[in-house]
Amino acid sequence: MPASDSLRAPGGSSTAGAASPTRPRRPTGADVAARANVSRATVSFVLNNTPGQTISEETRRAVLNAAEELGYHPNRNAKSLASGKSTNLVCVVPKTQLGEPATALIGMLTAELSRRGYSMAVHFESTDHASLTALVQDLAPQMIFPLFGALPEWIDDDVAYGTALMPATQLPENARDAGVAAQVEHLAAAGHTRIGYVGTANPVAHEISEFRASTAQKVAQDAGVELTLSAEVAADGSDVGEVVRQAREAGVTALCAFSDTVAFMLLATLMDEGIACPEEIAVVGYDDVSLAEWSRPRLTTVQWDQSVIATLIADAVIAAVDDDPRRRTPAAEQASVDEVWMLGRAHVVARESA
Repeated sequence: MPASDSLRAPGGSSTAGAASPTRPRRPTGADVAARANVSRATVSFVLNNTPGQTISEETRRAVLNAAEELGYHPNRNAKSLASGKSTNLVCVVPKTQLGEPATALIGMLTAELSRRGYSMAVHFESTDHASLTALVQDLAPQMIFPLFGALPEWIDDDVAYGTALMPATQLPENARDAGVAAQVEHLAAAGHTRIGYVGTANPVAHEISEFRASTAQKVAQDAGVELTLSAEVAADGSDVGEVVRQAREAGVTALCAFSDTVAFMLLATLMDEGIACPEEIAVVGYDDVSLAEWSRPRLTTVQWDQSVIATLIADAVIAAVDDDPRRRTPAAEQASVDEVWMLGRAHVVARESA
């Protein structure tokens, strides 16, 4: 083939001398300010979630909408040069089974931090500790933080190569889990007066499980329901039969499960033991995974809003990056110590199991 043929466009015409396509201009903060009809300073305050600013929710929403419509993203290289700090972050995901909600949470958290001018890399915990060090050396992040729970103990200053560590996300003492509250309130409304909570003994999720158990106890008390059983099952479900036996002995008529996985274990065990669900013992799951509609009976479960949790995690991470305690628990600041801060938003998807 003649060399000149490689320069011909489809149809035989030569591309020599053809003008290159014009690349669209990247939108700027000034463009966002003009569209939202605010100052450039206001745009910066909103997109960087700057504390101490009295910006109305209407103005904040206008800026966010304008940035989204224009496809505006802060110039992170410029920000890094100006501050002398990297805008990279590393999120460590623990060794556990990731369900659909958790993977959705990772995506939403990545997007939320990106909107605030940070790039998030995800490191899935493994036995190869050197891989995290290599990632840190390449990205030079400002901070390493856990997706949930606490960072593994092996992530120390040597492994992190001097990068700042955020050991765990701290919650206010008056926080409650919205999903568990929805479980208990659904069962109370259905007439159950003796219920149980079944958590997980999985070390990775144990802290979250205990937090949900605490919420179940408090919400049950408020709803006039007796929480007569609070138990945990092994990650492999080997002791679910014992938990079901305890529930029967305690006169429990409904169980709140830590997750849909735990709920599926309970449903299978109830069926094996000849215990009718929901007639004898009802079950409510947590997560609303796609398989919930395919269990028998179909699983009643809780669907939760990952975007709310993503925002809370982003608030805590950026507060730690900025070393600003005022931004660690922003929602809690609006409540007194006697008021309850409900963590997240959730609702029950009612099917057949409860």
